[in-house]
Amino acid sequence: MVFESHFRGAATQKSSGASTNPTSNGGNRTVVQHRQSSDSSKKTNSKGKKSKKRTRPPKKKDNSPKRRKRSPPSEEALALSSQLKALSSQKRFQDALDLYWDEANSQIRDGHHACIVVDCCSRSGAVQEG
Repeated sequence: MVFESHFRGAATQKSSGASTNPTSNGGNRTVVQHRQSSDSSKKTNSKGKKSKKRTRPPKKKDNSPKRRKRSPPSEEALALSSQLKALSSQKRFQDALDLYWDEANSQIRDGHHACIVVDCCSRSGAVQEG
């Protein structure tokens, strides 16, 4: 191979920090010293300005939503859940809706109770498109 001698020469002189490059004038070789960088000196870019030392990228922040601590459900909320579950298992859709939208339960109902009503809708076959 043409470059085989170049690679051998570079491998043998690797420990000293120099490598050989073939020249076009009769195969004479010149020794080229590689510039070794130290951590204390800053390198300059092509415009002559000092470049900043590379640092580790910052750690990714945890973007998961913060969970708020909830108090345990009240006795009224538990009672409403059990009543809605009973109506759902009996496939009494209209009674479950009436209980869910009752004014007495307006301060109690939440997403959990809505899920029970949706379950009742699916059990009773009262699914509507729209």
